Amino acid sequence: MERKESSKKLEVAALRNSPVHDLQPLNDQPEWINIDDIDVDDTNPGSVTESLRYRRRAPSIRDSYDILGNIVYPIIVCKNGEHTGRFIHVDGFGRLEQLKERGEKRVRAYIYPPMTLEERICFRQTLNAAQEPFDAVSIIQDLRLLADERKLDLNNSDHVKTLVRDLPEKVQKYEKDILELSRWHPDALKALGESYGTNANAIGLDQIRSLGRIMTETMSRHQNTMKKLGGSL
Repeated sequence: MERKESSKKLEVAALRNSPVHDLQPLNDQPEWINIDDIDVDDTNPGSVTESLRYRRRAPSIRDSYDILGNIVYPIIVCKNGEHTGRFIHVDGFGRLEQLKERGEKRVRAYIYPPMTLEERICFRQTLNAAQEPFDAVSIIQDLRLLADERKLDLNNSDHVKTLVRDLPEKVQKYEKDILELSRWHPDALKALGESYGTNANAIGLDQIRSLGRIMTETMSRHQNTMKKLGGSL
């Protein structure tokens, strides 16, 4: 029991070392800002991937808008440190897109001080983990960016441990899967079906693992074949 409690304390201490620990908005209440003043973060998986999570949530966001007449939950933005009066979107991509589609001009947002890319990644993954199941496509996309920022290698298990230690437990417990998935090109991961997916053309984590073992053996024993196929994963 004491060992478990000690381990839990260490985990909590690691989480509190996160770059976004104690990061606070500029005001306690959300503020109305112009949508045209918000710059979409091109690194955000919501804007650049075809994750099942984002497709799955879109109908619910539309329905809630039709019923309530607006978006209830504020989005998250931070100030753009390079351009006065502009903001960088951090969280709530689906809500923001819904407002744009409806022709809305303003949105309620919690405004944070300027954030680095590392902070934006950690912040949005922390918020996403509180809402949704493990979403391989968006998490791997963010971890690739985070690894680049921290000069780490996703193919190195020790580096992956470093990357996920200040992310939520929901991400940490998939550490082995992250190691496996990080070997694949982001375009290949678009075919990955998460636990709630119904796409008949999707493949699952077990199949990814099996393919990974095949590729590892091929790289080890049939290097000429691998070269003909295009090299590594």
